[in-house]
Amino acid sequence: MKVLFFISSMRGGGAERVMSILCNHLTNRGHEVFLATNTSIPFAYTLDENVKIIDLYKENHSTKNKLLYFLRLYQNIRSIIKTIRPDISVSFIWSLNVHVLIAKTGLSAPVITSEHSTFTRISSRYEYFVRICLNKLAKKVIVLTEKDANFIGNRLNRMVIPNPLSYTPTTSKKERRENILAVGSIDRWEGKGFDNLIRIWSNIHKQYPGWVLEIAGTGKSENFNYLKSLAQDLGVSSSVVFLGFQKEINLLMQNSSVFVLASKYEGFPMVLNEAMSQGCACASFDCNTGPAEIITHNKNGLLVENQNMDKMQQTLSRLLNDKTLREKLSKNAIKDVERFSPGLIVDKWEKVMTEVRRETLKLN
Repeated sequence: MKVLFFISSMRGGGAERVMSILCNHLTNRGHEVFLATNTSIPFAYTLDENVKIIDLYKENHSTKNKLLYFLRLYQNIRSIIKTIRPDISVSFIWSLNVHVLIAKTGLSAPVITSEHSTFTRISSRYEYFVRICLNKLAKKVIVLTEKDANFIGNRLNRMVIPNPLSYTPTTSKKERRENILAVGSIDRWEGKGFDNLIRIWSNIHKQYPGWVLEIAGTGKSENFNYLKSLAQDLGVSSSVVFLGFQKEINLLMQNSSVFVLASKYEGFPMVLNEAMSQGCACASFDCNTGPAEIITHNKNGLLVENQNMDKMQQTLSRLLNDKTLREKLSKNAIKDVERFSPGLIVDKWEKVMTEVRRETLKLN
């Protein structure tokens, strides 16, 4: 099968990581894979040499006129589809999906769109129009959670395919450090709840001398400075460590005792899956979509009522006090996340692409 993928860039992030996994696995399975993206931005993830890269933006990189920019983008997308003549086109992330769906009008290749943000947080009429109304032009809409699928109902032809694991589940038996780890973009500290996490830590840190709260992730200096000032004001600057960018986040997770997801909202938190696969004992706010479909409470992790600071404080204290509980959650998590293995997730993608192609051939 000839598959054409579209994504705005491969600079790094959850959707980009999923894209690299899909491209590589489908190529290894004998499919002819093309990836149209921004080639002027460095790729954060390695692609198989047989994946054919296409510049999605061409001479559009320096265009400042918005109307001209979008006209050229539509022309580029349409030209790429007509030149490649794929059996299936797949577009990632709604801000690009809208352009692919409009540009492909009148062309025979069916389009599957993949949504990586929850539908439950649609914030404007424009976003509703793009993600609900225009997505009707897609042959299939891939969502990440059952909660999103239920929210959409029968308004779209949707299917749930969660994100695949990024790392092989660990087999390491080495002793873990006395730390609580959080991971995410520092520029998105409010949505990631890093400020609340520091406040929670300030209430319990004196009970756990030797333990530290570590936050890994990149961001602008002003956002780092805000969180560092907050930690200093709360008297925990000596036990809150900002790690910055970590190239081998899996090794960091393998050495960490506790992982916490303090987010106020998520789509499908890959970082939670990653932490579980590396044997962290995980605690997560039960935010709108994602954590409840990954964690079974008290079995492979601990779920906390969304943004209930007191309950999260109690939960972290429970984890830090009970090494036996941490070891149980770690062992169960490593075993349970195998349901998100890349092979199984790519099986689902391959199946839906085959079905969409077959249905399209019947109609034609």
